[in-house]
Amino acid sequence: MRVLVTCPPMLRQIERFRPQFDALGWEVTAPDVVQVLTVEELVDLVPQHDGWIIGDDPATAEVFQAGAAGRLKAAVKWGIGVDNVDFAAARALGLPIINTPTCSAARSRTWPSPICWPWRGRPSPSTGASVRASGPSQRASRSAAGRWA
Repeated sequence: MRVLVTCPPMLRQIERFRPQFDALGWEVTAPDVVQVLTVEELVDLVPQHDGWIIGDDPATAEVFQAGAAGRLKAAVKWGIGVDNVDFAAARALGLPIINTPTCSAARSRTWPSPICWPWRGRPSPSTGASVRASGPSQRASRSAAGRWA
């Protein structure tokens, strides 16, 4: 399984996550990107991968169409903001896609399991036990309106 990671916060810590990817048998592509890749770059890269962990890149219908014509099986949007992702286009192509609003930091010990459920089909028993053992979840931040984001 090949996974493309284009999210800068995760890319900056990719070596921290590499053992978890290796344990799952996943080959990770971590392009040299400061903030976002262009649509053209994504149209070239995404179809070569089974999964895509999206940052702030333009995850447009064009990119998802190229991915679906290639190997892409699922995508995950890292973090809170989702205005750059065409969820409807991904779903129309039959691509499972979720976002992870509380995954803006690498604080989760069990990170790849929950974020990658679309690829695995279901959560593992060890993930559930680990989450229960870690206690109550922490909220990420407050929005401008004073609501939890």
